[in-house]
Amino acid sequence: MSTSRFRIRLDWHMLENRKACVPGFEDSSGGHLTFKTGPYSLRVNGPESGHIDGAYTYHDDKQAPPFDMEAWVDRLAARIVEDLQANDMHLLKVAVRDVLTQAKQHCDECHGDIREQLKNKE
Repeated sequence: MSTSRFRIRLDWHMLENRKACVPGFEDSSGGHLTFKTGPYSLRVNGPESGHIDGAYTYHDDKQAPPFDMEAWVDRLAARIVEDLQANDMHLLKVAVRDVLTQAKQHCDECHGDIREQLKNKE
């Protein structure tokens, strides 16, 4: 029997109109820049393979009921939401903070010229 665990990764796509920032788009008007988190592990485990393929038996050797996809979807979706909200949404905040940190690093490294232009206007 196998065990499983759900993992989450957030992808944040930012439309970047500065040609030089987006490899492959140097000769165009812009493109998308992608920042990625994680993946972070959730505490939510999915069904074992025995549940899915019908081989699962209880400890008293009774056969488990047939795999009910929609029941598992409902149960696991609720557990994932619960896990993302746990501890004041700590995991979700870490993931969002991660992509915003990457975006800030990108801007600090690649957009210093804009900062200089704005500074000179003052």
